[in-house]
Amino acid sequence: MTKIKYEGLNSAVKKRDMMAEGERERFLKAYSNLPLNLRKEIILVLDDRGPITWDVAYIEVTNKTPVGETILKKLSELKII
Repeated sequence: MTKIKYEGLNSAVKKRDMMAEGERERFLKAYSNLPLNLRKEIILVLDDRGPITWDVAYIEVTNKTPVGETILKKLSELKII
C-alpha cells in the first residue's frame, strides 16, 4: 500500500490553530483588563445567536466552541482585539 502525505493540509490546520491561539490570547488580555460592569455590555451581534456580551464571549472562547471561534474571528475583523 502507498501512503498519502497530507503535509499541506496539516500545515494549514496548524497555521489556523496558531492564528486562533493568538486571537484567543488577545481576547483574554482585553477581557482581563475590562472593568467588571463593562463585561455585561453587548460587543457583537451574530445573525444566528443574537447579541453577545463580553461574559458570553469569554465562556465560548475559553471552552473553544465553534461559536467562540466565530466570535474571535468577528472581533478580530472589527479590530476590537
